[in-house]
Parts: sequence; structure tokens; C-alpha cells
Amino acid sequence: MKKLLTICLILLAIISYSYAEKVDVKKAMSVAQNFLEQTRTDGNSINLVLAHAYEINIPSAFVPEIIETITLLYIFDIGDENGIIMVSGDDVASPILGYTNSGNFDADILPFSFRKWIEGYKSQIYYAIENNMEAIPSVESLWITIN
Repeated sequence: MKKLLTICLILLAIISYSYAEKVDVKKAMSVAQNFLEQTRTDGNSINLVLAHAYEINIPSAFVPEIIETITLLYIFDIGDENGIIMVSGDDVASPILGYTNSGNFDADILPFSFRKWIEGYKSQIYYAIENNMEAIPSVESLWITIN
């Protein structure tokens, strides 16, 4: 019986490790910082501030009475009107979903097309999470390179 339990636990650990993982705000900020340091050549300072986190609340898979909050994506202001950067809230998707070198993020005045673009990302990331999808190798490689 102990042997069976041990085998089950090992299999569970392997299976859960192979699926995509949530990205917390600290890791998202680090990924954004690293990406910007690798790509920006304009000389502007990088002072990241979390502008918005798109989250959903769903019942826990194991205890439906418990509500779990899942962050689908983060948006950081780069600082001083130097742009924004969007980072995935799960490593099943590409780490950097988009960025700009000017402006800042204001959720109250988003253009319709930008809101729909974000909704598309949220839907895709949520679908991948709900269906226990794995990141494709090129996406895994991006996370490793940027992190």
C-alpha cells in the first residue's frame, strides 16, 4: 500500500510540474524589467509600477466552496509617460503580450479596440489554464530567456 501511495504521489508531482504555472506580480515585474533592459535603447529610465492586474475568481477545483483568484495578465506603467508593458499571468502564454514606448495606462479611458485586444488575451489565457494546456517549446524558451 505504501508503494502504491508513493507511486501515486510521484506521478501527481510529475503531472502538476508539466503544466503551466501562475506568474506572480514579482516575477511578472522581473520579466518586464529584463525584457525592457534587453530591448530599449532610448535611454529612458525604467521605473515599473503595476497599473492593473486582470483577474478572475473561480471556484477551486478541489473545494468548490473556496473561491480562487487567478491573474490572467499584468499591465505595468514604465514611468514618466515612457509607455506600458503587458505580461502574461501564466507561463502557458508568451511572457510579453505587448508594449509601447510612450504614454501610460488608464483603465478608465481605454479605446474600444484596446479593451477587446485585452479581452482576447484574457480569454485565451483562461482557456489554456482551464484546459491544463502546456506552453509550446518556443514559449517555454522565451520565459527562460527573459527570466
